Amino acid sequence: MGRSPGRLACGVALAALLVSCGGGTKSLNTPGSIRDGSPAEGPAATATNTPAGGNLPTTVPRPVSAPSVVAGKPVKELVIGPVVEFPDDTVMYVATSGCANCGFAPGNLWRIYRARSGELVADHVSPDGYVPLYALSPDASLLIAGVCTGYCGGEGYPSEDASLRFVVSHDGGITWQPLQGPKFDRTYVIFGGWYRGQVVANAISYLPNNRVARVETFLLPSFERLTPPPNLPAPSPDRFPFTAMAGPGGSLLWTTPRPSLPPLLFDERGNPASLSGLEAVIPGMEWQDRTYGNPNPNGSEVWFAIGDAVGAPSFYVQLDSAGVPRAAFATSLQGVTFAARVSETEWLGTAVLPLGAGESAIGGNDNFRAVLIDTATGLMHPIRGLPRDASPLPGNFAWPRLAIKGKFLRVETGSDCLNVRESASTGSRSLGCYASGVLLRQREANAPAGWQPVLTPGGRPGFASSQYLR
Repeated sequence: MGRSPGRLACGVALAALLVSCGGGTKSLNTPGSIRDGSPAEGPAATATNTPAGGNLPTTVPRPVSAPSVVAGKPVKELVIGPVVEFPDDTVMYVATSGCANCGFAPGNLWRIYRARSGELVADHVSPDGYVPLYALSPDASLLIAGVCTGYCGGEGYPSEDASLRFVVSHDGGITWQPLQGPKFDRTYVIFGGWYRGQVVANAISYLPNNRVARVETFLLPSFERLTPPPNLPAPSPDRFPFTAMAGPGGSLLWTTPRPSLPPLLFDERGNPASLSGLEAVIPGMEWQDRTYGNPNPNGSEVWFAIGDAVGAPSFYVQLDSAGVPRAAFATSLQGVTFAARVSETEWLGTAVLPLGAGESAIGGNDNFRAVLIDTATGLMHPIRGLPRDASPLPGNFAWPRLAIKGKFLRVETGSDCLNVRESASTGSRSLGCYASGVLLRQREANAPAGWQPVLTPGGRPGFASSQYLR
């Protein structure tokens, strides 16, 4: 056998907001959750892609240490900084769980923010069921989740009864609807980031003997198929064919695993991907997107290098919207991720920090913390109000996935929905009707008494009744 599904999930998959490495934890029931059946069966599955081509390389130089300069700029060391308060005027989407080494939590996605009183408020925004994977658009106007019956992979193979369906939310996770598409039985799906405004999904289907039956790549929510370039080298016979992931600057990359080696990357034409020459910075490093597939407003991403050598440093490069390196970082700390951009120089992430005075390890892990990474200073600040601190979020560990800056108002209408209208009049056309719990962004505009200028979750300007906003 080649690389196991477990190693894939905690390696390549973890790098792109992909899957849980844990078991089938059930999510809580929440208002507006989906409770109807699976999507209708789609067209018949196609055969496995087996492109012809040359043999894959079998050896690469082993990395020794991170470089001191990248793109003419010194590599900055990431170190631990003081604890910071949960930022104001920020809505954060966070995954939680009771263990650190099992990946982020299946089914447990939360939205956390400060109320007007200053208290932190946490809303559970997951659909019902065992949810092994999520993708979130930059403004949370589009959330896509996979809901699994049985066990859909991560650590080990999908169970015999595994069935995966996809659901979508257009209001920040308050209500969910099914996506109509093909069935995914005994299929392990890897999300590979956002491409052309949709989520790259790689569906790896297994036979009863745990051999790969086929690999199909498509975009969600449209289910548009993506086909690898025909000139890619043939993969090893004991490994599944190519999978796709979003690359720098809006590009698409195709990857293939190799025995005990970093996967090869190819562009949309089938040429070896250069990643702006990063593969030459530290030969033999495995470059992965560490923004978990969540696009950032300026298009920049952080890529992470995994070394073959034991004890090799963690090494990160931030790329701009054109895929050009703009900063580089290294750290001796383990488990550091860049999850989402907060501002020009601030990123949400996680890190395994040394234990402080009086602290004890939880779940066999030293001190797994959500952090605010300041790329200007190189300091990683633990965030007060998220686990392990006293927090409205459950669980011992938290993975921040998205931050949205701005001032928001919460819809409070009971069982009804609130219309957002084109103009401040009940006779004006409705831009959408939003359930209790939906957050509407405040905007600056003149409005008569009783009306509040807002933006819909999709960013359309309108007006809502102030009576039902908190």
